Amino acid sequence: MGNQTNTGRFVVAQFCDDIRQEVGNKFSLMGCYGDQVIVEKFPIVLPKFCAHIRVFTPIDRPFARLVVRAKLNTEIAAESMLPLERITPSHLRASQDNNLGRATLVAVIVLSPFVVTETSKLQIEAETEDEIIPGSFVIIREQAPRDAPNDSVDGGQ
Repeated sequence: MGNQTNTGRFVVAQFCDDIRQEVGNKFSLMGCYGDQVIVEKFPIVLPKFCAHIRVFTPIDRPFARLVVRAKLNTEIAAESMLPLERITPSHLRASQDNNLGRATLVAVIVLSPFVVTETSKLQIEAETEDEIIPGSFVIIREQAPRDAPNDSVDGGQ
């Protein structure tokens, strides 16, 4: 299996402290991060760290297999195989109706607790029947002397 190819498939993730289910089939992402998580010092134990993941594929190229994973540097921190048998033709019709020409599958990964011992990269990827699609990532690093103190995470300690 190679790296991402020009297949029209891609992966996007939003990293946050928590994902909460709300009334009315809504959810809230709490404490969202950009491209970095700045911590006071290593090692750090975050009580919870989440990724809200969306995997896109052209409507005419449905997934035969889909595993979503989070990798901390080179190690697998978590992974989940999405139950594609639960995708019905009505799901695909709804995707076609949005005129985007692609289907979207959503997954959530929760790391609890999340232990980081050094500057690290947490990256989301999707493994399909024939490729690994790299997705969003976040860098976890120590606060530098020039960083503002209110930008750091203390891990609830």
